[in-house]
Amino acid sequence: MKRSSAPQKGRRVVGAMFLAGAGVYVQTYDVQAILPGIGAALGVSAAQSVLLLSSTTVGMAIGVIPWAYVSDRFGRLNIIRSCLLLATLISLVSPFIPGFVPMLIARFVKGVFLGGVTGLAVTYLFEELPVKRAVIASGIYISGNTVGGVATRVLSGTLAHAFGWRASLELIAVLGLLIACVFLFVTRDLSTGRPGLRERSDHRLLKSFWRSGVLLSFIQGFVTLGVFNALFSVIPFKVSDSYPTLGAVLTSVVLGLYVVAFLPAQIGGRLAARFGTGRVLALGYLLALGGLFMINAPTLSLLIAGVSALVFGTFLIHPLSSAESGRRMPNHRAQSTALYQISWLTGATLVSPLASTVYVSAGWTWSIGLLTAILAIGAVGAFADRRGSTR
Repeated sequence: MKRSSAPQKGRRVVGAMFLAGAGVYVQTYDVQAILPGIGAALGVSAAQSVLLLSSTTVGMAIGVIPWAYVSDRFGRLNIIRSCLLLATLISLVSPFIPGFVPMLIARFVKGVFLGGVTGLAVTYLFEELPVKRAVIASGIYISGNTVGGVATRVLSGTLAHAFGWRASLELIAVLGLLIACVFLFVTRDLSTGRPGLRERSDHRLLKSFWRSGVLLSFIQGFVTLGVFNALFSVIPFKVSDSYPTLGAVLTSVVLGLYVVAFLPAQIGGRLAARFGTGRVLALGYLLALGGLFMINAPTLSLLIAGVSALVFGTFLIHPLSSAESGRRMPNHRAQSTALYQISWLTGATLVSPLASTVYVSAGWTWSIGLLTAILAIGAVGAFADRRGSTR
């Protein structure tokens, strides 16, 4: 009986983290497709309106490490549950908050709670599953991010076009609540993790990070997710400027190309097991850089093809880099996976406003050039990482 229940519980663990990933991204990127409309309604510029998204990712980055330590005492899953519920409550209230600055603050606080989910999900997978299965499960968790990200980007623009941006945010928050309720049901009797296993944090930790090569994984997270989030933050303004009659609906369609991420997130771990992580990372960077080249072309068809290529490449890289942060540091896993989350969240937070500012001041071509240069840094790091070439 015990033998048959273990695989079933393993599947429930993976399914639960898939739901957690979807719930986080539904609530993080609910504003992205409708930033132009929100900015116009609140009387702020394009670069300022992007701060509504950046404030959430800043909160997530700040919350990751504290929640990792709290979970050492109270259990990973208990913290994930609590943080997801508290973030959902803020999402339900946020659309009724008047004014730009109060909304920024609310979204920052929501981000702090979401950081408890993103920072612990991969750690929980590695603690509850064998390492090889956890690597593949990390990709499935990130494919949950994809589902949530696609849903919120497509629905928010369409709903805003029909009912207004505040109603759109409220309906997306209700979707987040439904996901959270299903998550609680699925995890009702799962292990809460390993409370009391506080990992040592001393002067040797940084040396361990350096020797293991995990710092290169952090750089890849910063670069790839920074560029990805920046592009998806600037595209709504590009589409609105180039195709004003199509408005938020076309923006949602373009941002909905995020659905492409589902496939590479699912197959990346299996490809790495067969061909080596380094080769798969190289393929990811080639696709992403080629996508940026196509995105800069002056036609909608090439824009769509370029976004699809960049998404596919990014989500070959991101799940593998995330899994590597856990695999390479078995004695400091919670800290390493938390720092990986901080790295990509920092990239998303810093690169998005920078690209938006360049877009406003210098135009689309210059903003794409900036993103290409940043992504090239990650590509150099991946090619230099000899450990990543092993199977």
